[in-house]
Amino acid sequence: MNSKKSLRGCAIVVLLCLLVSMQVAAFAANATKDAFPILQNLGFATLNQEAIDFELPLVNGQGQSQGSNKRLSEYRGQWIWLVFWATWCGPCGYELPVLEKLYQSVKGHKISIIGVSVDQGGASVTGVKRFLQEKGITFPIFHDYESSASRSYQAGAVPSIYVISPDWRLVGIFRGANDWDTDAVRSGLSELAEVKSVGTSAVPTAGAAAPAGAGSMPAKESLPSDLIPPEIVLHALSEEERAKVKVGQSFELQLSVTWKGKLSDYVFKVPRLTLPSEVVLENISSESTSDSSITYKYMLKVTKEGKYNLGPCELAYQSRIQRGGVLYSRSSEVELDLTPKQLKINKWWYVILVLMVLAGATGFGVHYFRKKKKLFVAKVDAREIWKRDFLELLQNLSEAFHQVESLKFKGDQKGYHLSLVELIIGEDRKIADYKVRFQGEVAAAEVLKRIAVEWDEDQVKGAINLIEGIRYGGRVLNELELDAYRRVIERILSIKKLF
Repeated sequence: MNSKKSLRGCAIVVLLCLLVSMQVAAFAANATKDAFPILQNLGFATLNQEAIDFELPLVNGQGQSQGSNKRLSEYRGQWIWLVFWATWCGPCGYELPVLEKLYQSVKGHKISIIGVSVDQGGASVTGVKRFLQEKGITFPIFHDYESSASRSYQAGAVPSIYVISPDWRLVGIFRGANDWDTDAVRSGLSELAEVKSVGTSAVPTAGAAAPAGAGSMPAKESLPSDLIPPEIVLHALSEEERAKVKVGQSFELQLSVTWKGKLSDYVFKVPRLTLPSEVVLENISSESTSDSSITYKYMLKVTKEGKYNLGPCELAYQSRIQRGGVLYSRSSEVELDLTPKQLKINKWWYVILVLMVLAGATGFGVHYFRKKKKLFVAKVDAREIWKRDFLELLQNLSEAFHQVESLKFKGDQKGYHLSLVELIIGEDRKIADYKVRFQGEVAAAEVLKRIAVEWDEDQVKGAINLIEGIRYGGRVLNELELDAYRRVIERILSIKKLF
């Protein structure tokens, strides 16, 4: 009897040992689960090196002392998505709300999404806070106003996401915008949350290709990036050049783009220059004097006196070899002051002024009738000029509208929607320019008044945001919107019947 009890006790002990060993093995399997294939399937370029700590002020984050400094390493022990972004970056404006939605779904699951604003200058914190409030962003945001963190991580383009493991290893990089609001991303994050550490093992070679839309990133990467971000500089006008700038006259503003490496490694798009509504862009040209630089020349025209900030200028580029997402570099602003200057007049200038008045009064009677006749002829000539120029505008608009409509029949939906909105904005600015040039012509004013297409500043900004949405966010115009934009163009073209 005692021997049977002993055998039964031994069996129970062996069974318990087996169960414990199975639990330990399962825990070890989860703890050592390979994170690199998960990251590669999400489109990240993978690497394995120690993460870089930094200390910056927080401008956002629930439960945090906003404005106080905090170290990135205080989030150690969980997965970190470190997002470098800027308020001036169009794609960032679409990506951050998507990441906010993702943040709400993974909060409390050992995964943190942390932003780093690269907007320059301590004073820019107000604009960053306003941007976050408008977009409804609640996850923690550092303010890298001196570019210390972005230099450490070689984050020369925004948006960029760096993934840091719980054991403080930098293991993934994704440069450019992406749609992270997918089931595949959420599933990948769930798998990632089960991984406790990655250790210092070598990065495995990627197997299957990354899913569509995730960005064709290389399997392995290291800091600094092989594709060094180009440097762009918007050159301020010299004193001599500034003295020549007059209201209503064209002037040139130059932007230089320089890079390290081969030009064949880059695919550049034309840099986009941000301008106030009172400054009109007339033309863009470029020239290259070496294998490592390009100079862009912007022909601008100021429509009224004032003090303006020209820029910043944003350059979109891609790697020709790696074929990754679109990256961005940005210049600073330059100032243009066209406010009236007060002259300091001494007594001799008063004497000269009196003599000039006397001379003018003497000659006034002699030239009165001749001058009156010249004014009449000049007025007739001005009327003919605005009619001729406006008819030319309508002809160019008609041709451009036909080209845009042809995109619809070719099945290029994105190109059609984008070109239609850009055409509307371009014509609005041209019509505003005509109002300035021919504000003294009653007939011209009546014709322009019938168009009723001029937009205020908020509408123009809305249209520009719409363009960004179509270009980067997959925004599609519905039939009501398309019909409204086409009617605007047709209403402008109908003015030709008045001539």
